[in-house]
Amino acid sequence: MRKVVLAILIAVAFLCTAGAVDTLDVHFIDVGQGDAILIDYGENEMLIDGGADGSCVDFLREYVDGNLEVVVATHPHSDHIGGLDDVLRAFTVLEVVTSGATAASNAYANFAAAVAAEGLTATIVRRNSTVSLGDLELKVLHPYELVGDANDDSIVLQLTYMKVSFLFTGDITCDVEEELLRETCLSDIDILKIAHHGSAYGTCKPFLDVTKPEIAVYSAAVANRYGHPAESTLMRLENSGALIVGTDKQGHIAISTTGNKPQISVGVDVHSTSNVIPPAPTACEACLLALNQATKTGFAAVPGIGDSKSQALVDSQPFNVAVCAIQEIEAALDEVPGIGETLSERIARYFCSQLYGN
Repeated sequence: MRKVVLAILIAVAFLCTAGAVDTLDVHFIDVGQGDAILIDYGENEMLIDGGADGSCVDFLREYVDGNLEVVVATHPHSDHIGGLDDVLRAFTVLEVVTSGATAASNAYANFAAAVAAEGLTATIVRRNSTVSLGDLELKVLHPYELVGDANDDSIVLQLTYMKVSFLFTGDITCDVEEELLRETCLSDIDILKIAHHGSAYGTCKPFLDVTKPEIAVYSAAVANRYGHPAESTLMRLENSGALIVGTDKQGHIAISTTGNKPQISVGVDVHSTSNVIPPAPTACEACLLALNQATKTGFAAVPGIGDSKSQALVDSQPFNVAVCAIQEIEAALDEVPGIGETLSERIARYFCSQLYGN
């Protein structure tokens, strides 16, 4: 009888754990003018780039469990690899992945020396190879071969976790996007890491027409000297329907999923002892975020909104409401100089069509 009971208990325990699904957390770390992305999957972590300095190390200590399984250097520019030597000294790294591109810079020399000091030889990847993280596989879409331009030689990775897909694009330009389109490498995705900090020379319309991201994330410093993100790029993304967020405005951005749909949170406390991601924004909160991130060009796309009104709308950001409701949003827009009740509703319908029943 005791054996029967034990067998039943084991069976019940198996059934309870068999359906458990790991949460995938992707953190776009605020490192100023640079890229650093942490993929946290159970006890396995992958870092894609490390910013210009070691500022991401303290953040990583909050999330990395033991070893840091994979470090990917998308390309050898200092704003992507400048902090990786500090990362390699701070953690036991099991694998380093590169495109094989090198650079005559102190940042690259420090990175290469730190890889050697870790006793590693970098894994060089090409299109159609994969990078593994636990039982996840990230597909390498680019490069097929090196062309000698650091940005366009960036490693491009696609991560698909059940129904949710991410595309990490390094600093590629529209030229590489066109190549990926010709080679039919691209597909509909959910989350896009906007290439090259939102540069005007990437994230072109044909690329967006195919990838159709729901959420687009860029990493850039506040008031950086490069003018990133470019107004033209933001406009293309706005027209595509993507929700745009950036580290210059939101700080640390986290996207979490159990494989069905992504949940986004911004300004996450990096000193939290929990990896639990707050709930995704409601439709109203997402609408308000879109209004508060809209550019002058984005507002000008609304029929009847000219140059001066668009500037007045940008100057009035953020639109603060006591209760997130469409009536409150319209009222906040109505307070902008030159925007009356009719235009307020038109703007709200343009950015928040999902909140209207018709």
